[in-house]
Amino acid sequence: MPVVGLQPGAIISIPVRDLKKSVAWYRKTFGFEVTRTLHEPAWCELATSTADVRIGLAQVDGGDPGDTTPIFSVGNIDAAAAELAAGHIATSEVVTVDGHAKLLTLQDPDGNTLMLREKL
Repeated sequence: MPVVGLQPGAIISIPVRDLKKSVAWYRKTFGFEVTRTLHEPAWCELATSTADVRIGLAQVDGGDPGDTTPIFSVGNIDAAAAELAAGHIATSEVVTVDGHAKLLTLQDPDGNTLMLREKL
C-alpha cells in the first residue's frame, strides 16, 4: 500500500529564464494550450496531449534552468504530509500560493525533488 494516495493528474514543472518566450515555444513546437497563468509567482500551465498531464513553466530569476520537478495532486496536503512523516520521509513545510494551491516538496533517495499539490 502506498504511503500517499495520489489523485489523477500531474504537472511537470520546468524552470525557464523567459516565460513569454518559453510559452510561445511550447505552443508552437508541441501545440500545447495555456490553461493557467499567474503573475506572482511567474507561472504558466499548458495542457499536453496526455490526459491529466500538464507542463508548468516557472520563471527563474538569476537561477539556472534545468531542475525539472514533477508535481503530483493530492486531495489533502496536510494528510499527505502526516502520512509522509509517519513513513519517515522528510518534507518541506506546506506553502500556500494564495487562492491557487498548497504545496510541499520532498526528495527521492537520489535527491530528485518531487512536489505534492492540493488545488484550492
